[in-house]
Parts: sequence; structure tokens; C-alpha cells
Amino acid sequence: MPAIPQAPDFKAAWTAHNNELKPLPFTSTMERIIYVAKEIIVYIPRAVASMITRWMIYPAASPFISNARTQTIANKHFDKFWKTTQAPNAFTYDNSWFPATASLTNKIREAYSPQEITLESPDGETLHGHYIKHKDADTPGAKVILAFGGNGEPYCLGSVTNWMQEMLCDHDTPHSFLMIDPRGVFKSTGKPTQTGLVLDADTLHQYAENLGYDKDNIILYGHSMGGAMATHLKALHTDSNAPLILSRTFSSLSKESEHIASQLPFNPARLIKYIIRNLGWKFNNVEQLQKIKSPVHIFNHVHDQVIPREAALATAMDLPENTKDHIHTYDVTGGFGHMEKFSQLTICGMPSVTNAAAHLRDHVFTNVAATQASA
Repeated sequence: MPAIPQAPDFKAAWTAHNNELKPLPFTSTMERIIYVAKEIIVYIPRAVASMITRWMIYPAASPFISNARTQTIANKHFDKFWKTTQAPNAFTYDNSWFPATASLTNKIREAYSPQEITLESPDGETLHGHYIKHKDADTPGAKVILAFGGNGEPYCLGSVTNWMQEMLCDHDTPHSFLMIDPRGVFKSTGKPTQTGLVLDADTLHQYAENLGYDKDNIILYGHSMGGAMATHLKALHTDSNAPLILSRTFSSLSKESEHIASQLPFNPARLIKYIIRNLGWKFNNVEQLQKIKSPVHIFNHVHDQVIPREAALATAMDLPENTKDHIHTYDVTGGFGHMEKFSQLTICGMPSVTNAAAHLRDHVFTNVAATQASA
């Protein structure tokens, strides 16, 4: 995709938080020569492996998905909600920004307004996104949710934040939203790597702080692959007490690759894991959660076909060696599984039928609940 023509609204910097993501400098001329020689030798195998990896792991950056036609469709979804007065149709994916009723649609439009943003990462990539600003965002105590979507899910399609806006448009505490398409997707420049995606997420976090949000009011939410981005970002900012919310996320990319391999002929699990590991794709969310002290809420769909129970982060965190008081896991059911909105899901094992969206609204998105959870 072509680079964004306008100057960025914000340039992120290398900081004490993200410095571990910075490429290490060469210590000698010989080290540089060896590096270049290795790059030449492995160029073709790595190019082939990268193509395979993007197809399996991050197809959002694949030219089959991140192209002009898909971008036009995504923009159409976004514009239908924010730039027209069209009545919602909750039964078609073409209207994924719209909540279930026209009254909720109107409330959201009255409470929020979209502002297009362009950010520059510390390593020079240009990232396109939106700031969905609450009308009371400038009042004391206002919060912002950094929302990271699933694999191949541009935020303009709306399924990242539409359920949150349904819940929070009448909330006592204003909640705004920040979203970007990571590097290599649509207008955002660059090619995706694990380090690059985490750096993109940190760029968005820096922008939230630049807007004036206190670190304890910056909530992270991630769905599926976006959950890995949110988890790794949170591990960089352990000084924040804001909650981390993860929806249908894997324990590690290695574990999820076993499930991917099982869907292919001959089950080439070892080959896939080797390719993933040697291209730097690990996304070990269990390992990163060991660093986090603030409240964590992990939702796992019991009938998820994309991230099955054996690969789910919630399953791993329920093991005795990983269990912690501030990490809460929930099995949910209802709808079609991986992509269903929280308002369509119920939490299993509670005394009564508990709607997942209502539980989040009442027990996570409140100052009192957040304080109690982090105490």
C-alpha cells in the first residue's frame, strides 16, 4: 500500500519502556559483514518462509487481504456508521459497526466522534488509525481503550469496538477508543514482525499519553492476535494499574501453530513451528503475563474453532503454576464462537446466566472495580 501523504500527528520515541525492542547496533565492521553475508545466503529461503508465515500467522498483511478492494470495503463499513444516518441492519456483516437497535446507534453517534490520526513509530513506520473520542473525554478521570483487533481484521470493519461502545456510551466514566492498522496493513507502512507489531502498539500507547491520559486510565483490549499485541504491550508498562482485557487469545504462537498444522495435510507441525520460531514469531503470552501485576481478564469461548481450548490462553492460565489472584479467566458460550460480540455471550459457571458484556461493564469498567481488583 502507498505511504500516507500527510505529516504524522505524532512521532513516537524510543523510551525506557520500549528500548528492549530497539535493534541492537553492530559492535564491529566484521559483525556487519557477517550479518550482510548471512542475509544474502538466507534471502530466498527466508522470503519463502516469510510468505508462508504471513499466510498462516498474519494474513492481514497479505496482498490477498490488505489490498485496495478490501480497504474500500472497510472504509465503507466505517463511513456507513459515522458519516450517514442509515438505519442499522444487525443481521448483515456489511453493517458490523451498528449495534442491535437504532436507539443504541443514535446514542453512540451522540456520545462519540471519530478523528482520523496518523502516527509515526520510533523506527520510522507510518501508522493510520482513528481516535473515537467521547464527548466528555477532556473531563478529569476520563479513560481511553486501546483496542487491537484479530488477525486480518482491519479496525474499520468495526467488530473490534462496536460492542464496547454499546456498553459504555451511557457509562458514568467517559471511555474513548484508539485504534490503528498495524504496519503493512492498508495505509500503514512497513512489513509485520512480532517486534514491529509490539512497537506499533507502544506507539499508540505513547500517543494516548500525549493526549493527556494518565497511565492508569489507559485500558488495553485485544482480540485473538490483538490479544498478543495487548499482552506484550502491557508487559512493557507494568507501572500502570489499568486492566488488560483479552478475548479469545492463544497461550503462545507455537501452541496455536499446532492447531493450524492439524488442519493441513500431513500435519507439518514441526516444520511450521521451526519456520515461526526462526522468523522471530513467538508471542508467548503466558511468559509475558508473569510480568503483569494489574488486573487481567481473559475470555475463552468453549466452542472456539480458531483457538481451541488446548491452545487458549485461559486454559494455560488456569494451570496451578500460572494461577494468580489478579488474573481472572472466564469460559463463555453463545453465538458463533471466535468473532461473536460480548453482548451475545454468557459466562459459564456463574450462579445465574451472566451476560459477558454486562459483567465487564459492571465489574471491570468502573473505578471501584478496578481499584478493588488491583488492591
